[in-house]
Parts: sequence; C-alpha cells; structure tokens
Amino acid sequence: METPLVSILTASYQHAQFLPACLESVRRQDNLAIEHIVVDDGSTDDTARVVERYARPGLVYIRQPNAGQAAARQTALQAARGHYLLLLDADDALLPGGLAALVRGFSGLRESLGVVYGRARLTDAQLQPLRPTVNGPFQNEAATFLASNPLGGIGAVLMRCADVRALGGLSVPGSAGAEDWDLWIRFHRAGGRFLFLSRLVSLYRQTPGSYSRNPLRMFTSVQGVLSTCASKDERLQPFGVHSPLIDREQLTFLLGRAALYHLGLALFGGRREVAAELLDRVSPDFLATHPQLVRQVIAGARYAWEGSGNTASRPPSAAPEFLGLLAEKGRLDRQLVRELWPLLTTDDAPCEPALKDTLRLLARQVSSRLRGRATRRPALQNL
Repeated sequence: METPLVSILTASYQHAQFLPACLESVRRQDNLAIEHIVVDDGSTDDTARVVERYARPGLVYIRQPNAGQAAARQTALQAARGHYLLLLDADDALLPGGLAALVRGFSGLRESLGVVYGRARLTDAQLQPLRPTVNGPFQNEAATFLASNPLGGIGAVLMRCADVRALGGLSVPGSAGAEDWDLWIRFHRAGGRFLFLSRLVSLYRQTPGSYSRNPLRMFTSVQGVLSTCASKDERLQPFGVHSPLIDREQLTFLLGRAALYHLGLALFGGRREVAAELLDRVSPDFLATHPQLVRQVIAGARYAWEGSGNTASRPPSAAPEFLGLLAEKGRLDRQLVRELWPLLTTDDAPCEPALKDTLRLLARQVSSRLRGRATRRPALQNL
C-alpha cells in the first residue's frame, strides 16, 4: 500500500458488537489514502472474526494481551505510517466526508503545531442522537484545559502523527482513559493551536460499559492528568516548557472540584457507594471553604442525565441524595446547610419539593443535635 495520508487508530476490547459500524464508517470515507489500525486488547469475543470479515487493503489488525486502552492506543501509534492521525474508539463512527473535511482544515492551520477538530454528536448504543454535539469552540488558555476536556468526542480530532510522537505519545501513567485530555494539555502548553470546524464529523456512542459511565475510574484518570500538570513534565522539555502548570494548592482545588462532579455522575446512576468513596476524597474543610463547588454535583448529574436518553423535560436534582450523604457521614452542620441552600435553588438547579423536604429534615436534625433537644421545623428563610 502507498504511504497513507491518514492513520486511524482504534483500540478495541470486547467491542465486537460495535466494531462493524466503526469499520464501515472508515471504509465509506472519501477517496483518501487511509490505514486503519485496530488493536485488539486481549478480547475474548468475536473481535478477530469481525475484523477478518471487513478485511481490505489498509486495514491492519494487531492483537496483544490485555493492557488497557492507553497501552493499546500507544501500540497503534507505534505502527502508524500516516502523515495525519485520528483516534476512533471501537464503539464510535465517522460520518461521511468527515475525515476529508478535517484534512482540508489543515490548510487553514499555519502554525507548526496544532490540531483541527469538528463536532461530535453524543448517541445511545443504537447510534440514535442524545444531544446535538459534545464540543465546540473554546478559549485556548490553561483554565479551559484544567476545567475539563474541551475537545469532547475524540473521533472528531485530527493531528499530525509527528506532532503526537514529539509530544511524548499517547500513554501516560495514571491517565488511563484520559490520555486524549492529557495530550490536548501538552499541545496547549507547547504552544499549539486548536482550529475548530463547525461541521459534524463523528458519532460518540454511550453504552453501559463506556469509560464515561464509570465515575470512579474517570476520577482516577482525572487525578492522574492533573497530578502530571503539578509536576515537571519531561515530555515537554524539547518545547522549552520546564515548569509545572499548577502548584499543589491549585491541584487540591481542581481535584476537589473533579471529585464533586464525578460524585454527581455516581448519584445519578444510583451508585451511592461510589459517591460515598468520592466524597471521602473531599475534605470537610474544602467544602466549607468552597461551598459554591456543590454546583459541580448538579453539573455531573446533569451531564449523566443528558447522556442517558431520558426524555424528561428537566433533569432530576441530585441535591437531596448529596445532602443525605453528607448527613450520613456526619459532615453536615447548620452553617453548611445555610451556605448550600442558595446554591441548590438556582435556575440551573431548580428547587424541587424533594429538595425542600430534605433541607427541612436535615436542618431539624442538625438543630436537634446541636442543641441536644428536639426543635420545631425551622422556616427555610431562617436557615
């Protein structure tokens, strides 16, 4: 085969049922010289047979013992021969003409280091839309990248293969499942540009086994990425970057915020034991000092609701469960209830009857504990 213009890297583990749509979507791209490298990360399903069924020039199959998504992507990168690089998860799919649009977009990227990305649409397991898109234009500044992964669906991002290798590749200890976010941070810190195309490029499928449905695993990955930002990153030395991006105090703040966000994800999914474990990662002093970050719990639950396919007009509030969890762990006092009340009754987190009842009950319990005797139910406006 001629030297490919684009290398598409797909790490697959137990995704044989979704892989046909992924392989077919690559085959249907415009007349581009493409190599599609599928790394089977020790699957025990029919992954090998599916790839064999779609065999064609340019489709490369590599099997390795199970080592995780990050390691599988790194294996694919080592085998890649293309000028450009795109990461396409085994349960995602490209839309017709999407790849060609990204390649053309590079003509508008004059910088020597950068990426071109389009829009990705969040879908359910049957590739039916859940919400319009998961990404868009953003400010290329440190705060943007530290808050979250601003590029969303990874299958809508095109890079130069040489740039990715120069930046240290795709695998970083502790970031399993978030190595793409870690890579975008390195692009930013090395002075790269992010060029946005307002075009739908790929479908980002949500399934029960998706990485984004595992809040504790997600938080552990976030912890790995952010911890890297708080230390000297040897991978950036060739680009003249010698200092950490954040200090230890900023790291503590960002990890606390992330823990509350993923706690919201867990509460929406009914995983109270995971939520309790995430709450243990947040010190009592932290929540008392930053009560406004309780909105991250609401934001996490809202994101999970948007990806659930629920057709309700508005998401259910995670506030009652969160406050109940605080009370259960003995971490709720009257002052904290007073501080959290206005934050949980904004337009973004509508005050539902269940939330009002919970606050009334908790306030009464707190007052009883502090005074050592039963008290009448306090009026909400007096909290």
